[in-house]
Amino acid sequence: MRRLAKSLTAGDLDHTLERITAAAVEILPGTHYASITVRHADGRLETFAETDPMLLGLDAAQYEFQEGPCYEAATEEAYVVSPHLASDDRFPRYAAVAVAAGIRAQAGIRLFETPKPPAQGALNLYSRDVGSFSDMSILGRLFAHQSALALDYAREVHNLREAMKTRQLIGAPSGSRWSATR
Repeated sequence: MRRLAKSLTAGDLDHTLERITAAAVEILPGTHYASITVRHADGRLETFAETDPMLLGLDAAQYEFQEGPCYEAATEEAYVVSPHLASDDRFPRYAAVAVAAGIRAQAGIRLFETPKPPAQGALNLYSRDVGSFSDMSILGRLFAHQSALALDYAREVHNLREAMKTRQLIGAPSGSRWSATR
C-alpha cells in the first residue's frame, strides 16, 4: 500500500491519470493493461491514459455497443467484474471483440463522479488470463479510493492554476509586462 500511495502522489491531471493506470498494471494481481474512461456532461465517453494502444479499440467497442465492464462502471455501476468474458452473457457483442484481442477477463471500477461539470470516470482493468479479478473486491476498491484521492488533488491543483491564469489576465493592465503566456 505504501508503494501504491507513493506512485499516486498527484501531479498534473494527465500525468496523474497515467500514473493511476501504470500503477494498476504494476500492483493489481492479474492486470496486464489499464485505461480510464471518462463520461462527459454531454454523455460522450472518452478513453485516457491507456497503457497499450489496443485499449482504444476495445474501449471504443464498449462505447459503441453500450456494454462491457468499463462502459457499465463509467455509466451505471460502481464495480463490474467479468472474470471470464467468453462466457459472460451480459456482454455478448463486446466479449467477442475482447476475446479476439486476447482479453479473457476484465473489471471496471468507478473512480469519480463530479457534479460540476457533471462527469463520471472509471478505471478499466484488462487481463489475458481467465479468472482474473474474481476476488478483487477489497484490493480493487482500496486502489480505486487511493486513485480517486490523487485524482481529486490533481483536479484541485489544475483548477487553482486555471484560476490564477484567469486572475492574472483580468488584473493585468493593457500593455503590462504580464501576458497570457505567464
